[in-house]
Amino acid sequence: MRILVLTVLMAAGVVYAHTAPVLPVATGVICQNDLLKTQNVLGQWRVEWADELAGEPPDARLVFTLNPEFADSLLGLLDLGHKRHEIAGDIEEELLTLEESPDGTSISANWSLRAVPGRCGKELAGTWVRASDGKQRQVVLRRPAKW
Repeated sequence: MRILVLTVLMAAGVVYAHTAPVLPVATGVICQNDLLKTQNVLGQWRVEWADELAGEPPDARLVFTLNPEFADSLLGLLDLGHKRHEIAGDIEEELLTLEESPDGTSISANWSLRAVPGRCGKELAGTWVRASDGKQRQVVLRRPAKW
């Protein structure tokens, strides 16, 4: 792709037109938070599912805290609007695995997520699997915009 560049010489009143190459956008941006670590996941996330599934919401809010009983483990609360589910999980080899539970005992879904490269730890993507029937949905977690 090329763009048109106009050069105006004010004193002479001359306009030259030529094309110049567009510089490539850096796609391999390396961010300090690209590595998935427990400390980078703490806090609030917006959850968005890419596809619809009967009986399941299109989006939710998720807040992670440290699990006081297990070092480097996470606890979370998934706010689905009309109900809340508990979340527990760990990060191993940059894979975040989560178990979702409506009652703190039974598992209703399993999640596996990885940091999206170049998003500086502000986006995680992966798969959500409903435990009762194995139905899968692609899911993305994004840090909410700051006010």
